[in-house]
Amino acid sequence: MKKLIWIIPFLMMACNAGRKPAPDAVVAQEITAGNFTRAAFILDSLMSDESLSDDKKGAYAFTKDSLHRVALDFNRSRDEIVSWIKERHGFTPTEEQLAGWENSLALEYRLIDGEKRYFRNAAPNLFRVDAQARALSKAPVSTDVSGTTAVLDKHLSQMGKPEQNGRRLLPPQTMRVKYTLTVDSGAVEEGETVRAWLPYPRRDVPRQSDVVFIGTSHPGYILSDDQTAHTSIYMEQKARQGQPVAFWAEYEFTSRGEWFDLSRIEALPYDT
Repeated sequence: MKKLIWIIPFLMMACNAGRKPAPDAVVAQEITAGNFTRAAFILDSLMSDESLSDDKKGAYAFTKDSLHRVALDFNRSRDEIVSWIKERHGFTPTEEQLAGWENSLALEYRLIDGEKRYFRNAAPNLFRVDAQARALSKAPVSTDVSGTTAVLDKHLSQMGKPEQNGRRLLPPQTMRVKYTLTVDSGAVEEGETVRAWLPYPRRDVPRQSDVVFIGTSHPGYILSDDQTAHTSIYMEQKARQGQPVAFWAEYEFTSRGEWFDLSRIEALPYDT
């Protein structure tokens, strides 16, 4: 009886030892470790499985694309960060200062394939969020109001009185738009039909009005109604050898910017 008691736990341990982690868990582990190239390789291998569902393939493709986007955003080296600070703020940060900013998350970085890579705007952002960094800066304080600040100062001052739901509207602005989409010559085989859906303003949006159609490149267009998820103008044309395929649509509409005071809006439950 004792032999039987000992044999069963041994078999259970042997079975557990041979169990492989799920593919999703392996991918997650590689991403957490910063092994982006390895994770992308595993994802490609998983997506090559013909028995995989479309939803699963889509999820894997999204994860791989996300890795690519993160790598594009985190593209600065430490030398580039130090050089930017030295050039723009007149001092060279010490290793201790850099480590402190990294630990406090004021200086954004990721480990990617064994290398520490910093966010493309990590250095400018550091001086926006960290008081110590600003105190060390020898750069003159700018009093010029430009860019986003100037635009916001101008338009926020034009907001009307808040409505009951906390919404404020800006004065109406009439805009004329000509949207063009061109497919290069040779991108599509001759005789193939090229289809285009160009955006068109909705008429059922309260802050948007006076939509006026002006014209299109193709007379046989189809304009969707406001019952669709996205309104658009549909056009098509067969590709011709040596010629690009060009579509355009022109229209006019009046729109008003809006801003909501979130403290006056009841937050309802939502599922992310």
